[in-house]
Amino acid sequence: MKRTMFTACAALLLSSSVAWSLGNDSPSDADPSYDAAVKLIAQKHFADAVPLLKQVDAYNELGFASRKLGDRAAALDYYRIALQLDPHHLGATEYLGELYAESGDLTNAKTQLARVAELCHGKCEAFTDLESAIQRYQPSKIGY
Repeated sequence: MKRTMFTACAALLLSSSVAWSLGNDSPSDADPSYDAAVKLIAQKHFADAVPLLKQVDAYNELGFASRKLGDRAAALDYYRIALQLDPHHLGATEYLGELYAESGDLTNAKTQLARVAELCHGKCEAFTDLESAIQRYQPSKIGY
């Protein structure tokens, strides 16, 4: 039921004329709720940011806040919506890769890293951050 509801909502969003869902960082004429949510995220008040982000359809930030709260399933859903709305969204691509790395899915994390490299045309901060996350969650190769 939850997956069906998610799919229906995603389809509705994709077919609607959403003016912005995040852009690559923030919308040019940001809603005050969005600005407040970004400040809350910077202060690591993720739970307080979520209701504000839902008001402005900020899916990448919703994914980030959900991931930091430990709700990986919700984060995955939000990142997927952000990428359906904007397949070139650098932040959502990076954060999805970080989610995969944190979950131990290094194959998909590396796929996202390759996508980040495409979007950046090489290395950029998002690439370096995701590459570091993958390294951090790489299993130890020490053998005894």
